[in-house]
Amino acid sequence: MFADFDFDYAGLIKEIRSRGWEFIAIQAPEGLMRDAVKLSLSFRKEGLHPVVLVNPCYGACDLAKPPSGYDGVIHLGHAPFPGQEDAIFLELPSKADNLKGLESIADTLPERLGLVATVQHLRLLDITKGMLEKHGKEVHVGNPGGRIKHRGQVLGCNTLAARDVKDDVDAYVFIGSGKFHPGGVAMATGKKVYALDPYSGQIEKMDSERFLRIRHAVIEKAKGGKRYGVMVSTKTGQMRRGAAGEVMMELEKNEMEVVLFMGENLPPERFIGLKLDALISTACPRIALDDIANYPFPVITPIEARIMLGLEKWENYSLDELE
Repeated sequence: MFADFDFDYAGLIKEIRSRGWEFIAIQAPEGLMRDAVKLSLSFRKEGLHPVVLVNPCYGACDLAKPPSGYDGVIHLGHAPFPGQEDAIFLELPSKADNLKGLESIADTLPERLGLVATVQHLRLLDITKGMLEKHGKEVHVGNPGGRIKHRGQVLGCNTLAARDVKDDVDAYVFIGSGKFHPGGVAMATGKKVYALDPYSGQIEKMDSERFLRIRHAVIEKAKGGKRYGVMVSTKTGQMRRGAAGEVMMELEKNEMEVVLFMGENLPPERFIGLKLDALISTACPRIALDDIANYPFPVITPIEARIMLGLEKWENYSLDELE
């Protein structure tokens, strides 16, 4: 059924039966919606009653509640956070395993390497570690904790597994697709990251310098305003009302006007036409880091707001991470 993933369909059906579920909601990020449709069709043949949820989904922090009349949720593509045992998570490990690009440059890499991956590619950690060690490298894989379930796993909002071995390594190898996760590792550790795409085998070297230049410019644009919006997400894995309250208090101490905004997804179009000088997002860090071009004002994180207000030095900049 899932040609690109290692997937135990029989085990899933057994788990569903053991829970007594009949009416099932399927939740998936955009890239796995086709797989959600396949799963739904298969469930119908099993005599189950599935529904595919169409609201945007960006991670386990987005875990949906079962709609009225439904027994539970099956969530595709992410690992669970602690306390999410009421849902069934299908991590869908990828079968992609193209390491040629990394192996071709292995001899030129620093001697001490940290190894991290997104959840779909965690099965490659041991394989990659063995390959790098054959090239004489000392390889470290960080331990899980907090909202991280697996050793070596990184999220867009949490790099604990990378930071766990920061003092033992000179650089990192990241296994996965896209730039956000390896960029987060570079920002959180201040070290170079060699990002391996296991589908294409291509390698991209990343560091924090360009990212910092961009964020410095955004903070400068947000400075000197009189009215700020503070955004809070109602998603259970993102809601940080305490952080929002602290930011609002500091802004008002500086005689600035503050408007608190709350919603599930905080779409950019809802802010068009509003008289604000900048937005401070306490929700998913990707809103400020990845989606900023879609908003009509500068968007900064709580940490960046403290820098803007002179409460923190730029030299102490750190990535906004959700614990």
